[in-house]
Amino acid sequence: MRAHSRPLLAAVVVLLAAATAHAAITQFVGRVTARVIERLTATNEAIGFDDQSDEYVSPSSDTLPIQAVARVSDEDGQAAGVAAAQFADPRTASGSDPDEFSVNLVLAVDRSDASFEGAASSSEERTILISSAEAGGRPAGATFNATGRFFVDGALTIFATKEAAALNDTFVALRVRVERQGLTGTPTTVFEGEIRLVGGAGRTVVLSKSGNFPETGVFTIDLPGIDPTLSVFRVVVFPSLQFDYTYQAVVGQPFVLRASVLVDAKAASEGVGVAALIGTPASSLVEVVTQTIGASTADHMSKAIARERESPSGEPAFVSSTPDLSPLNWFGLCGLFGLESVVGALAVVGLALGRRRL
Repeated sequence: MRAHSRPLLAAVVVLLAAATAHAAITQFVGRVTARVIERLTATNEAIGFDDQSDEYVSPSSDTLPIQAVARVSDEDGQAAGVAAAQFADPRTASGSDPDEFSVNLVLAVDRSDASFEGAASSSEERTILISSAEAGGRPAGATFNATGRFFVDGALTIFATKEAAALNDTFVALRVRVERQGLTGTPTTVFEGEIRLVGGAGRTVVLSKSGNFPETGVFTIDLPGIDPTLSVFRVVVFPSLQFDYTYQAVVGQPFVLRASVLVDAKAASEGVGVAALIGTPASSLVEVVTQTIGASTADHMSKAIARERESPSGEPAFVSSTPDLSPLNWFGLCGLFGLESVVGALAVVGLALGRRRL
């Protein structure tokens, strides 16, 4: 029997006075979505489904952060999925890396006749107006290039028990996109990149990247030995991963910058699970794995991921170098008003698996 519920989702956020910006942000919009689906393998029929979303448009009296949480779980504990996304108030953060986005997705299946799919996203768009004074004396109508920087902290993993025969069709992916758009017209993508962890035959796992996803600052390691139940535990971490992008701005003409962080995943066969923890602790991983595999395994996995995020011991995934964490040193407006944000410090907790009839 299948059930799903909306859990209690709490956030721990330190509210700080917003730093003075060098451009006027006339409006910002935050959106979050979360979805989990359980399907029968034989027919592809959805037998469990939860889809949640929320939106904030400034100015508003609604309280930030906004959150969306979706979950589906078997009453017999053989399968579970949780997707959660959060958007916090960018006006309350200080420094060059305000904490705004948090995204979390965990799926695990321990039955032969079903699979789980899920997705979660958090996005922000800012309407921006730059005056001549803010643009260093450039006249109204002048076009110039600005540079932004976007930070992400998180982990991806595919894991499997010793009963899992293969990892075919199992994957977990993170995509980041930044767009620039005038108040009319078509948006222009100024940054887009993806990192994807894919399972295959014989318990193989392959990591790849596409677009402008950085080559530095990503580390990968195999850790099945941390628990006797596991046959696969591939962990990919990216602490303080840095995304740089450039875009055009016109003095005196408002425009929109839009950033989105999306994770999606599928756990396709018995004994297989996936997780994406972007800016969140491993609490949802603990609860899903506890339900489907066991508390001891969940504890070992969460502690291992936490250690790797704190101090990576794996090999560089793409090139032999470390993230550039040097102080910001950009010209003019660079990094001062764009979507230069950290996906990393917001804590999403309290993801206890509840139950409600579908």
